[in-house]
Formats: sequence, structure tokens, C-alpha cells
Amino acid sequence: MDESCQSFLYGYEIKMEQLAWWRWKLYESYNANKMFALQELPFYEDQAFQLSGNRFFDNVILKQLEDQLNEEIRKGLIKERQYRLDFDGEEFILQESKTKPNLKIWELPQANCVYVIGADPTMGANPDSDAGVISIWRCEDDKIYQVAELVDNQIYPQLFARYILLLGGIYNGAHINIEVTGPGHSVIKEIDYLRANGWVPEIEMDQDTKSFWQENVKYMQDYLWYRADSLRRSFIRHYKMTPDCKVDLMQVFRGMVNEKKVVIRSKDLLKEMKMVVKDGSTIEAQSGFNDDRVIASALAIEHYLRYMRGNIENLKRRIEKEKKVLRIGNLEIRY
Repeated sequence: MDESCQSFLYGYEIKMEQLAWWRWKLYESYNANKMFALQELPFYEDQAFQLSGNRFFDNVILKQLEDQLNEEIRKGLIKERQYRLDFDGEEFILQESKTKPNLKIWELPQANCVYVIGADPTMGANPDSDAGVISIWRCEDDKIYQVAELVDNQIYPQLFARYILLLGGIYNGAHINIEVTGPGHSVIKEIDYLRANGWVPEIEMDQDTKSFWQENVKYMQDYLWYRADSLRRSFIRHYKMTPDCKVDLMQVFRGMVNEKKVVIRSKDLLKEMKMVVKDGSTIEAQSGFNDDRVIASALAIEHYLRYMRGNIENLKRRIEKEKKVLRIGNLEIRY
């Protein structure tokens, strides 16, 4: 190799295969954004600090969470099920898919467990967002565990509402918190209409499963927002992402992560969290990257903290059911 290709700073010779791998990662993982590729895969230490703002989430903690997740996957403690959930205009189609999955499940619904959903429609909290996200978490008194995540960039409001009800019904009548900026109001209106008219998902279900799902939907509760400093509370359904509210939402999420009260299963969520920066009073993903999963997760955690933490056992008693086997499409769930 030519001497010009050698690193005299570290006394290490960089091979052409290594450069080829780096260039592949530049386009495959970093959208051809050289600044971020150098930040994550630097040739020397000064290149590791490229963000225009300050990292919002502690990178050391994120690395610990990533290592822990990889170790649990290696040991077989976590199994990622990948599905493609589509709607062809008449019915839902749910199929296992490793090529283009939009639904990932790490933990199937469990009998008498309490769940919460954070939902960020396309162009919700961030007008530049390109995906709608439904993030599902299991709630316990001391921690909140990520169990499933639906991410799709082709979801219009009516379909997004159906996805929320379908998944919320499967997960024991999950509580829901929806970002209402942009198309969020249309999503809420559609949910109200579907529930009022006894909608049942257009997907293969036996009668036992259908009855179980309908019963679960009755337990779904909306997040109610109110000003914390108001003496007389007036409530608003779900969450409108004003600049002040977003700062509060994200700071609370970060606090839960720092206190290790959040168990994250999505590698893509961890990647998005790495790209969130605080630049002045703004907290958002660095230009060229998305924070859809981050917002949806933060909404779920906000609902958990405001209305569910410390009340889990009471909530569980409300949904106590006999154990059974349910089939939805080609998905078998053993409660």
C-alpha cells in the first residue's frame, strides 16, 4: 500500500477493504451524510464530535442499553417477530416478513398486563417526519417495557386510527396518547367514529377472538392533558406538541432513561435517540434524521407517569380474564 494511505498519527495502516466498508456504511446507515458518518465512525478522535448541537441523550447510557439489548438477543432472552401489516381497502393482511416489516413485536400480549400506546402520525410532532409510529409498552410499578412498534410511511389518518384500535384491542385495551398536531385531530375523530359504531377490524378472527377484542376496546382510555400549574384543571384529550410541551416531554423521557426505568427493545429507536440534539431551546433530531420513534415513545411514557404509575395493580384487576388462545390472521396469541 502506498505510504500516503498510512496513518502516521496512530501508526496503523488502513486497508482498502476497511475504506470500502466505511463508504458502504456511509450510504447504508447514514444517508450519505458524511458529517454523521465521521461522528459515529471517526478516523481520529476529533471527528467524533460533529453535532451542531449538544447530544440530548447520554451517549454512554445509550451504548449501555444497546450492549444490554444485544446480549439479551444473543442469549435468546428476546425474540423479535417481524410482520407486514397492510390494508388493501377491504381487509387487513398480516404476514411474517423479514424484508419489509412495518410491525415488530418483542413481547406478545400477556394475560392481565397493562399496556400503553404512544402514537405519532405522519407529519405530527415534526412536520418533516416521514413515518407514522405506534409504540406499545407494558407498564409495571417500577419500569416500563417496550413490547411492540409499528412504523410505516404510508399511513393516512383513517388507517392510522384503525391500526391504533386493532393493536390496542390486542394488547388488553391499551391506554393511548396521540400527538394531535397536524393530522392527529383527524385520527381522534376517526377513532371516535369507529368505536361509536362498533367497528371490528377487517381481519381473520374467530368469534372468541372477536368478542375478546371488543371487550378489550372498552378499556382503552385517552390521555388527558392539563396545565400542571392550574388550580382549576380543564382537560384536553391527548397531546398537542407546543415548543414548551415538547421540552417537558423530552426532558421527562431523558430522566426515565437516565434512571434506568425504561427498557428499550427497538434498535431503531436507540439509533434515533443518538441523533436527537438540544440546540438552544430546540430539542429535535439533527437535520437529515428522524425522531418519530422517539416522540411516540415519549408520549407513551408521559401517559404512564401521569396516570398509571403507582396504580398498576388496580388497573390489572379491571382487566382480569381467563387464559385462552386467540388467533388473529396468522398470529397466535396465548394469554
